[in-house]
Amino acid sequence: MKGDKWQGQPLTKGITETITNERKMAQDPDGWLFPSPRTKSGHIEQLSEAFSRCVKTAGMEPAVVVPHTMRHTAISRLAVSGADIKTLQEFSGHESMVMVLRYAHAQDRAVNQALDRMEGGTIVELPAGSQAQKS
Repeated sequence: MKGDKWQGQPLTKGITETITNERKMAQDPDGWLFPSPRTKSGHIEQLSEAFSRCVKTAGMEPAVVVPHTMRHTAISRLAVSGADIKTLQEFSGHESMVMVLRYAHAQDRAVNQALDRMEGGTIVELPAGSQAQKS
């Protein structure tokens, strides 16, 4: 939920398969994905503590790598995959393009690959009398 409205989140096929497999192995396949007898609702509502444990186990700093970091990563990776700005906006749920662009960080590798593709189509000009070569 964001700003008092529920927002659906598209998932990759791999994540969908993982969730489907987890549900098949669960004691209650129709129950919550993250059940918890300690909560009033019967399920875990915040993954902050579990996320923090995973970050520590991975050798990273929980004060720096927070769940919101994953949002930046997902949107940035989708941008690097070549998704257009409207697709990024639909995926992220942002209402304004300005916010989408704040999340869609250019990554060095992606910039270098784009430059290589651009250069691949460039004609190198040589002095008169020489043949031009494709770079």
